[in-house]
Amino acid sequence: MKNRPEWLLFQYAVLYAGGFVSSLYDTLGASSTQFILNHTDVQTVVCTTLELQSVLQAKAGCRSLKHVVLTDVASTEDVDVSAATAAGLTVWTNVQLEGIGARFPIAPTYAKITDPCFLMYTSGTTGDPKGVLLSSQNIMSSTQGVLERIAHGAVLETMNENAVHLSYLPLAHIFEHVVVAVMITYSARIGFYQGNTLKLAEDLCALRPTLFPTVPRLLNKIYDKVVISAKSAGGVKAWLFNWALQTKLRNLKQGYLGHPLFDKLIFSKVSEP
Repeated sequence: MKNRPEWLLFQYAVLYAGGFVSSLYDTLGASSTQFILNHTDVQTVVCTTLELQSVLQAKAGCRSLKHVVLTDVASTEDVDVSAATAAGLTVWTNVQLEGIGARFPIAPTYAKITDPCFLMYTSGTTGDPKGVLLSSQNIMSSTQGVLERIAHGAVLETMNENAVHLSYLPLAHIFEHVVVAVMITYSARIGFYQGNTLKLAEDLCALRPTLFPTVPRLLNKIYDKVVISAKSAGGVKAWLFNWALQTKLRNLKQGYLGHPLFDKLIFSKVSEP
């Protein structure tokens, strides 16, 4: 399942009830999916209708799986669940479960810091996925480390209840979970991308996040696209862009983030939607 509000709602509901969470990459094959479901002895999978077929394929070799919760439909009448029912699965929607929770509220289960919080799996290319068990203490210490780093950096000025984060890095990775925890600590706001990284520029323009946690791979793609576009312009435009870029890089090493001329003349065009 791609990043979406329901992911975090169900995640924290599980932790509230004293459970722990494991994630499935939406790109996993049937064998790896089945391995993780069996390895975790899972009883419930939360997904959208897009992933339902993959869950059904894995169900054949996973006896512990009993329930599927769909997050993108209001009622099971809105989707064909006959195959899931025939496979022995009970299909719910998040709307149904929210209604049940409203009628039968439970008190929170207060976990110890050493209790399991996440069981995260690698997306390795050889053999079965490898699970890493993370405790509440692991998550809290990682979050605290980021908070301490922020406290001594320029980003602190923008970290408050008005801060905005675009959640697009996979929640099947621990990095995004730590970022989310940091944003919640500051009572900041979290938006979610459309589910397609090719449309990430649209999402950025629509949400206007105040910070952008990312990974080198994505930055390299953006950099390559900008540089190739500038070079293709040729002539004076290409020369001017290269001059501006090299100047900015030198200034950054000295701690200067802005440039009075090039930011307006060159880089404002790069940041335009």
